[in-house]
Amino acid sequence: MAQFAQALGFTPAEAAPSPQRILTHAQRSAFTFSGDTTPPLIANLLPVPGSEVARSQPITFDVTDADGFGRVIVIVRQGAFEFMVHDGDDFVQGFKIDSTRLVIAGGWSFSVIPDSGWDIAPTIRIFAVDAVGNETPP
Repeated sequence: MAQFAQALGFTPAEAAPSPQRILTHAQRSAFTFSGDTTPPLIANLLPVPGSEVARSQPITFDVTDADGFGRVIVIVRQGAFEFMVHDGDDFVQGFKIDSTRLVIAGGWSFSVIPDSGWDIAPTIRIFAVDAVGNETPP
């Protein structure tokens, strides 16, 4: 730690964390963004919420944002079970064969279906965070 601190131009005493030093740094670092305050947009959800879903029917939707994404996570609930379908990077095991994420203007188009089809009617939750931290409503 001391060598790292010296390489950055600090003496070892300055590099040692202390509550006062951290608090002082946090106070000086407080700022707000004056730009993008719009969360990512989730659109074109099919089938329409509340309608029936056939065993082999994918659930499709688009997620877009003008400033780019941090992450999109997709969670599905079937009966008493809830599980992650897309972890922000890729589809998880059990959803890899027919599920897709395609690049579209300003985001992605998702098509979600379990490898073996839907056992019972699913409920889908989509969480998206853009590059500056705006989140889709829960």
